[in-house]
Amino acid sequence: MIGSPAASKFPSPAFSMSRFVIRTVAILLVASAASFSPGLRAAEPVGGPLRIYVPRRDQGYALVPLDTVAAELETRRDRIKEIVRRLQGPFEDPQLVPTVPEGVELRAVYQVGDVVILDLSRDLISRHPGGRSAAWTTVASLVNSVLDQGMGQHVRILIEGEDRAALAEVIDLTRPLGRFPDRPQSIPIPEK
Repeated sequence: MIGSPAASKFPSPAFSMSRFVIRTVAILLVASAASFSPGLRAAEPVGGPLRIYVPRRDQGYALVPLDTVAAELETRRDRIKEIVRRLQGPFEDPQLVPTVPEGVELRAVYQVGDVVILDLSRDLISRHPGGRSAAWTTVASLVNSVLDQGMGQHVRILIEGEDRAALAEVIDLTRPLGRFPDRPQSIPIPEK
């Protein structure tokens, strides 16, 4: 019934979609303003070890930290771009498994409060092998590797500047993600 208390509790689908669009536009506007945030720009070159998280075949595909040497990179954005590139492999150790499909590029990175927003190319979706474990490993390695840079507490992943409901219909990408354990305890499946 229109006007009844029960009817007013749940917004119409059109209203929910409008709120979603407004929220996404607001996030992107704030993010574009935040692209000059001191959290993403360094006054001096940022160098030193670059830690990434990759799975090891001989450890049941558990994520393990891999410290690599990175030349002085001009900004923290450059460090995150290098993380995305290095997660694509190849690795000298044959037990280490690449987690990001070849060709994926970091289009932009922003910080809003304690959330680092990564805008990745469509290749993350189109070249991803699919499957629950592969999706979990891709997102977990990206999130943990970025969080190790000390810029925030959560990571949000956009594809070509847009929200994606999920990666391989497994990992919910519509919300900020915190640090992942070294192996999946349970993989949340987003509702359709």
